[in-house]
Amino acid sequence: MFLGVPASVRWLVLAVALVEVGVLVRLSVPSPPNLDLGRMFFWATITVFAAAFPVRLSGGVYATTTTAPVLAAVFDTALPSPLAVALVALIGSLELRDLRRELPWWGTVYNRSNYSLAAVAAWLMFDATRGALGAGDPLGTLVQIVLVGGAFAVVNFGLALALASRRTGTPLARVWAASGRNVVTGLGAQVPLGWLMAEIAINVGQWAVLLFMVPLLLARYSFSKYSEVRELFFGSVSALSQAIDAKDGFTRGHADRVSRIAGAMAREMGLSEASIEQIELAGLLHDIGKIGVEDRILMKPAALDPDEIERCGATPSTVRRLSSRRPPCARSCHWCSRITRITTAPDIRKASRASRSRSGRGSSSWPTPMRQ
Repeated sequence: MFLGVPASVRWLVLAVALVEVGVLVRLSVPSPPNLDLGRMFFWATITVFAAAFPVRLSGGVYATTTTAPVLAAVFDTALPSPLAVALVALIGSLELRDLRRELPWWGTVYNRSNYSLAAVAAWLMFDATRGALGAGDPLGTLVQIVLVGGAFAVVNFGLALALASRRTGTPLARVWAASGRNVVTGLGAQVPLGWLMAEIAINVGQWAVLLFMVPLLLARYSFSKYSEVRELFFGSVSALSQAIDAKDGFTRGHADRVSRIAGAMAREMGLSEASIEQIELAGLLHDIGKIGVEDRILMKPAALDPDEIERCGATPSTVRRLSSRRPPCARSCHWCSRITRITTAPDIRKASRASRSRSGRGSSSWPTPMRQ
């Protein structure tokens, strides 16, 4: 490490920090006239409040509700300078974990630079489209809101995904599939909210903007609930998989290995990250039918008799009962067939190795793995 910065993210952090310094210097020289420090302080304070409660999502990405107040500063015509907007984003996006030093210094620098650069990109888009708007042009205003929000999201979320991918060693597409699409939906809802906050501040007064704290808190709540439900789901699947493996010591860890190998095969086939995630889940649960088989049959060191083989053959009905409330995405026969084909290859290979291990312990009559 150099100054505590991991090698995997060193050049990315350095590049973003240098660009941020260059942008701030360029915007500061010459010094812009008529900076409204009071208005800058107001929007920075609102942004600090919104940034105080980040939510950690899958893939190492953190979501906050700072987009709305930062974009409100962009849309606020009383702040005509991009330097003011950059400083609002730079200072206002400070989080409690930054002040508590829960993040390394380079993480704080990267995150603050990220928000500041995204705010400048949004302001440049706002300035470029402002001249094309006519008085009372609702369609043009809508297009402007979309373009400004898009410029902010591309820079902000793009840099966040890049750092999460480099830091965790996870493919960029996988980080996007894990949390990106849902966060973008939430951020998209904050863009018009930011425009509305600016309009209220201009036409009614800054005090009226305080009423928007309620929808910001609700947005934060939705982020946290999405994260909790996702973690609960994957935790439940993992616990169930471990419970299945625990029935047979010889195959302990088998489901996890099948899941990882099947995921690697699907990635090599060029499938989408969302599809890979489904295949990995199928790998974890592919032996769920063992729940309906007695331990004396599973652990029997000798060949199975016809009655025991018939009992093992009943596992598909157990699976059908357990999966009767399957999600809509699992109801496509074609997709189920593809998942089955991908997970079967590593399953057979790993099961065969387990059979050889048992045979090596003196049970030469251990049966060949059944075809399912």
